[in-house]
Parts: sequence; structure tokens; C-alpha cells
Amino acid sequence: MPGIQPSFSYSAPALEELKRFPSKAVSKVASNIARRHWVFLASAPDEIKEFHSLHVHEYGVGVGAIKKSTTLGRLKRLSSERFWLTNLNRILDSEREKDARRQGLLGSVEKGKMPYCSDATIEILKAREKEIEKRLELSPRKNLADIYRNSTKATFNKSYLQAKAMDVIAQKHGMKWVIITLTCPPEYHSNESPRVS
Repeated sequence: MPGIQPSFSYSAPALEELKRFPSKAVSKVASNIARRHWVFLASAPDEIKEFHSLHVHEYGVGVGAIKKSTTLGRLKRLSSERFWLTNLNRILDSEREKDARRQGLLGSVEKGKMPYCSDATIEILKAREKEIEKRLELSPRKNLADIYRNSTKATFNKSYLQAKAMDVIAQKHGMKWVIITLTCPPEYHSNESPRVS
């Protein structure tokens, strides 16, 4: 409303505290951070908006490094709940896995450890997947949920067909083919067996 200066003050919790929040509370934090930025920017002069868009914000999140971004585009991101929720989830996922590695929870299944990533992360990713599907089911475009489900299936099918095509081409030329996967250095792997770098 013209003439009314909005006011809203919010301090995001420390990362260690945020790591213990359930997903709904993380969503609320994302909403509050976005709202704090929106309220601050509503009355800020243009030069402050420019500086604000280039600054690093809560939890080390910044938008200044985004290539070909405009000041307006960066400010819209900072005022977006979805932007903050995506970034908070990314940060929390990374922190959860770092904690699992530090605690020695990842590694060889034979030793009773979790392979690749923590069970908590798998459960969270499954819950996010269900949430996406639920939101799409409620969409006025009823075919969106089917499109989403089929796109994940289609991605797998495309990868499988590419692998089979490589096999056919290799056999036609009397060769055998190998897939080489480039990964992180050994210290980042959950498996404890020695590796050659």
C-alpha cells in the first residue's frame, strides 16, 4: 500500500539448529527469509538494492555470481520462498551427509554401514518426491503428474537405450566398449576399501 512502510524483522536460526528442524519448519524459515528480504527491499533506494543483490546472505547464499543476471532478477530470487527453500534443502542435504561421513555411518554394507548416502537422506528425498507428485495431482492441468512420472521413467529409458546403442555399435566394429565413470577423490567415497586415483 502506498505511504505505508512495511516492517518485518527476522533472524534465521543458526545452521546447527536448523539441521534439527522438520521439513515444515524449514519451509517456514525459507518463507521468513524471503519475506525479510522483500520487506527490506520495498523501501530501499536503488543503490542499496544493487549492493544487496550482490551481497552474500543467510547461510552463505548469494545470487551475485549468477551469470547474466540483472539486479531485478537477483532481487526477485532473494524475495522468493521457493529460491530459499531450494537452497536451504541443498545446504541441509550436504550438512547431513557430512555429518554421516564424520560419524562413520557410511561405507561398507558388510560392516553394517549405509552405502552411498544416509538413510535419512533417502527418506527425505522420497518424501520430497511424494510432495512434488501431490502438488502436481492438485494442479488444474491433470496431466502434469503423469508427465512428471513419465519423465523420470523416460530418463532411465533414454540412458538404457544409449547404453544398448553403444553396445551394438561396438559389436559392429568388433570392439568391446567400457563405460568410465568420473567420480570424486577416494576420501569422499563412503566405501572404505582402498582405491586407485
